[in-house]
Parts: sequence; structure tokens; C-alpha cells
Amino acid sequence: MEPSYSFTTQEREKLKEPIVLNFLKVEANYQKFSAFIESPSPEIKNELDSAFKAYYKRVKVIAYIDKLIHYYSIDLDKRINKYRATQQLILDNPISENESGNTTMKDTLPSYEQPMLDSSQLPLEELFEDLNLYKAWNSLSDKQKRVLTLKYQYNLKDVEIADIICETKQVISYNHNKAIKVLRQSVKDS
Repeated sequence: MEPSYSFTTQEREKLKEPIVLNFLKVEANYQKFSAFIESPSPEIKNELDSAFKAYYKRVKVIAYIDKLIHYYSIDLDKRINKYRATQQLILDNPISENESGNTTMKDTLPSYEQPMLDSSQLPLEELFEDLNLYKAWNSLSDKQKRVLTLKYQYNLKDVEIADIICETKQVISYNHNKAIKVLRQSVKDS
């Protein structure tokens, strides 16, 4: 069957544009286009025009959103980089400009270095004069002995002892109290 609508040169060029080709890839749109070519009428032309306008509007909205996302992501990346450049954490800077002291952020951080222990001191068990106390000391676990040594011979706090022994503060406190209870009981019994 011979088409009854003849295209102008300008219309043939428009049919080669990507948006028109993609529009005609949709089956419903292609059927409307074919129906218009076979029997051109104002109703079919209006249907085809309204379908193309809806398609064109949808493509424009998608293109707009695509550009919006693209440029927003670039802007966000710039803002993040600017924030990182201006808000660097420099530990050697003074905490405040007005402060007369030279306190830096680095000075306020807690130290996790283990304290130097003086090994020239005598072990605690060699300081006991009471035989029952010495026996009670020997009945303690190694951990309890170490906790008592660090606490009373080196004057460390429970938190520092916990860091050295790699235990929690609660475990240190429990072992300290248990060991003290054993030693007190041995002193009471003698």
C-alpha cells in the first residue's frame, strides 16, 4: 500500500533526529505515526502531536534532572573539599588565639603510653615480715599479685593498670579487692 502522506525535505531531516527516532521506538507511538502516514487526518495528527509533546516533555524533565544531579554532585564535591581544606584538624595549633598559654590539641589528648616502671625496686613479697602474710601473698593469682604490685609499689591508678595488663578497669578493681580480702584475712588469722 502506497503512503498517502508525502514528507517535505525539512520533515525528512527531522525524522532523522535522535529524539524522533527514540519516540518512534515506542510501539504505541509508531502505530500512531503509521496510521497518520496511511490516512492523514487532523484527529490522528493531534493524537500524534500530543503523544510527542508528552514524550518531549518527559525527556526534557529527565535531562533537567540529570543535569541537576550532575552539577549538584560537582558543587557538593567542591563544598566538601573546601570544608576539608579550611577545617583541618591540626594538633599543633593552639586551642584558642586569646589564651596566654601554649596549650595545643595534642596536649589535651590522653596518653596511652605505658608508664616506665622502675625495676630497681624490690618485689613486694620480699618486703613481708609476717610469715602468714607471705603465704597469703603466694596463694594469690599472678594477676592479683601484679595488680597489687602496680597499685602499691608503683602508685598507678586502676585505669593505668588496666592499660598495662590489657584488661578492663572493672577486672582490675575486682582482682584488687579479692587480693586485699585474702591478705586481710591472713592478717586477722595470725
